[in-house]
This record gives sequence, structure tokens and C-alpha cells, in this order.
Amino acid sequence: MAIDSELSKMDYPNSQKLAILKSSSLFQNFSDDILAQFLSLAEMRHYSAGEIIFAEMTEGNEIFLVLEGEVALNVALANADQNIEAVTVSPGETLGEAQFLETGPRLATAIAKTDTKVLVWKATQWQEISEQNFEVGYRLAKGIGKLIGQRLRCWNEKVLNLVSWGLDF
Repeated sequence: MAIDSELSKMDYPNSQKLAILKSSSLFQNFSDDILAQFLSLAEMRHYSAGEIIFAEMTEGNEIFLVLEGEVALNVALANADQNIEAVTVSPGETLGEAQFLETGPRLATAIAKTDTKVLVWKATQWQEISEQNFEVGYRLAKGIGKLIGQRLRCWNEKVLNLVSWGLDF
């Protein structure tokens, strides 16, 4: 994994990062000043296809926004021998955002499906911005709640489809 390399900085000028943030459902209603504040705190990382970004049941304190590529969020089944892809995260979408609301073990394993570039923040950075501006905190919490709900519905559909096919998991 290359962290904040000069090549990555050249590949994504702040104007392009800002455009991707604005396209994200989580950030689309924030002012350019607030978005610039988030960007100033972000670190850029690159993950190769197949590389694990974070593992289920490990402690996490980072939040990611996909700039380029796709990330699979996989959930281990009860026997822990199998994983099911719960959702694919695409450019402009976040992962690990639940860490803003609650610290604890990760609920899924994030694996880069393709070469992937992400912005990364410590959850405490989001919390500090939110403490300085309660409206930002409210919007983030509301957006994260909506995103978690959407992902849960997607996951439920996958589980119901597996059960309807009689697959044992």
C-alpha cells in the first residue's frame, strides 16, 4: 500500500477530490469551506486488487472514501469458513463510517476488488469537526444512518435470496 505518494497527489488535485466529495451522498450538502476542512485532514492511500483494507472483528478507527476503484465488504458466515460479499463500495462512497458513531470491531472485511485509491480520516477527526459545528455532526450522523440502512436492506435481500435457493450458510 502506498500512502500519500507524490504520484497520488498529482493524480488527484484537490479540485478533483472536492468534486468527488460533493458527489458523495454523505457530503453533497456541505459548503466548500467544510469540504475543504475535511480534505485538509485526509490522507490518500492506494490498495492493490485483492488487498485487505480492514478485517472484520478487528478494532478500527479510520473512515474511508473511495476515489477510484471498487471495494467489497465481505461478511463471515457462522462457520467462518465462508464469506459473502454484502455490498460493493464504489467511487464517492464511504466505508468504515460507523466508526464515527461508535467505536468497536469492524462489522465486515473490506477488500479492494480493483486497484483502489481512497481518502482516509481518523474517526476522531470527524468527531472534532462535528463538535465544532453541530450541524455538520447532525448531517453526518443522519447520512451515515441512511447509508447503514441502505446497506442493511441490500444485505437482507442477499440473505433472503440465499435462503430461497436453499443454500446452507
